[in-house]
Order: sequence, then structure tokens, then C-alpha cells
Amino acid sequence: LQELVLSKNSIFKISPNISKLKKLEVLKLDDNILTSVPDSLDGLESIKEINLSSNKLAKEPKILKELKNKKVNVLVNNNTYSNVSNLYVYSIVLVIIIVVLIIYM
Repeated sequence: LQELVLSKNSIFKISPNISKLKKLEVLKLDDNILTSVPDSLDGLESIKEINLSSNKLAKEPKILKELKNKKVNVLVNNNTYSNVSNLYVYSIVLVIIIVVLIIYM
């Protein structure tokens, strides 16, 4: 197995046993709900690309920095904090709309 595509599957956890896929070159886990990744990713000896974009990672895991140092193309775009900020703004707007409706009804 050289390429494993598990995008858009609501995956919330990666098994540490993934490191057994010694010939894996591409791992696509984008658009899931991962909050962390196992350190065992370092055991993917042939890995060239890991896509973890659009997950729930609050910060970049240490292991991904180590993989980048090994020249692995690591794609991470996890705007968890901006999603929380957007939710906060939408909540305030909703409250304002409700107050205006109550006043004018």
C-alpha cells in the first residue's frame, strides 16, 4: 500500500499501528475531526506527503515538525481558533437580532 486516502470520513483517531505501513508514501486524512496524531507517524519510513488539513488540531503536533525536518511534505491547515471566533461572532449577531425583534414586536 503506497497511498492511503481517508479524507472526509469523520475520523477522530489514528491508530499507532499505522507505522506498520512501511511502504506508505502518501497519507491523506484531510476533512476529518482529528484532534491529535500519534507519534508513531515517525515510523512511516517511506512517507513523502501527509495531508491533515481541515481537522480539529488546535496546534501543530511535535511529530509533524520532525517529519518536516525529514523533508516530508506535511499539509496542515486547521483553523480551530478562527472557527471558535466565528461562532462567537455569529452568536452575538443572533442575540442582537433577537433583542431587536423583541423591541419591535
